[in-house]
Amino acid sequence: MKFTSAFGAAVLSLVTLFGAPQAIAATVTFEFDNATIDWTNQLKYSKTGLDLSVTGKTTNGRSAQVATSRGGGLGICNENEKKIWCPTLLDQDGIDNFAVLDEVAVLSFSKKVTLKKLTFNNMGNTNTFDLSLSDGTWLDVLTSEPETGTWVAGSAFTALAFGVGAGTRTFDFCLTKLGVCKTSTLPSAFKLTSVEVETAAVPLPAAGLLLIAGLGTL
Repeated sequence: MKFTSAFGAAVLSLVTLFGAPQAIAATVTFEFDNATIDWTNQLKYSKTGLDLSVTGKTTNGRSAQVATSRGGGLGICNENEKKIWCPTLLDQDGIDNFAVLDEVAVLSFSKKVTLKKLTFNNMGNTNTFDLSLSDGTWLDVLTSEPETGTWVAGSAFTALAFGVGAGTRTFDFCLTKLGVCKTSTLPSAFKLTSVEVETAAVPLPAAGLLLIAGLGTL
């Protein structure tokens, strides 16, 4: 009788181990569609056990602040733009590279995530974005991505932080009658409306503990 009970406990543990559902990677989406009161140094979000902080920076080291607008998305205002209140008319309330100040929205997470998708507002026409990641040292992973309202990761990467910056579009135009050709570079201005990431799967320990307990009884 004792043997039968012990054998049954071991079998139950094995069934639990291999039959119980295993934890899968969780997909988390942060939306930037709620208006903030004013420009601030940092915005914080938390969802399903994942924390996100968003700060602004410029590629030349100037200070910058962030804000979100209802129905608009996340924008950046650098210290030069702040002198003219980051006017919406000139798109200076977005992520832009106006007047050679390339702005970057830095997204930092409480644990490593895999970037899955970005969505934008006012992306299109000649606007493009750059993407960089950081585990201590910043590294450009995409430069001048083609304009689109939604960008889905082709080869996703995993990091604790990454930056979404304003790209540039360079094109050549020619005046045929004059036989003159020139190269022009256009700045970008857009807002980030959401980011979708995936957290790593965490194995469930309960089934393994039951197996050990069953074998110990046997």
